[in-house]
Amino acid sequence: MRERFEVTYATLASIYETRSLTPVADRGRRPCIGTIGSGVPIEIALAAGAAAMAVPPPPRAAPPIADTYLDDVVSPDDHRLFEAAVEGDFEPLDLLVLSRPRQHLFYFLKEIRRLGRAPRAPPIWLFDVLPSVRESVRDHNERCLEFRRSAGERASGRTIVDDDLRAAIAR
Repeated sequence: MRERFEVTYATLASIYETRSLTPVADRGRRPCIGTIGSGVPIEIALAAGAAAMAVPPPPRAAPPIADTYLDDVVSPDDHRLFEAAVEGDFEPLDLLVLSRPRQHLFYFLKEIRRLGRAPRAPPIWLFDVLPSVRESVRDHNERCLEFRRSAGERASGRTIVDDDLRAAIAR
């Protein structure tokens, strides 16, 4: 158990020191799914055999490229995340999943990718589960979770079975 912690700590320390996701790419090509925002379950990525990591905003000043495309409703953190995606900082990721509160960033990234101005940005997906117990919302949430599962399978190249998901949740 201790050896696993040290390897994980060394990787995280390297990412922190270099402000780069490159160490993630050196993991023997284990697929990696990045998340932005709270409420994105990493268990689906883990069940798919992928690494999962929260992607923090880079610690740099507000970028000129992001300011060109983004308006004032987008937070300064999201401006920096947008810039990092456009510059290719997230290229080592196989998939980038954003939570609903980060929807402005998601739609701007989706559009900039569609325009071909972020060729090194990973595929992106919005995790849109609604916090409600109403029956009318249940179908939407089930479809969203199933789509998240299939996105994780595509990113990892591995089928997620219920036992893998249970094991990931138990971690």
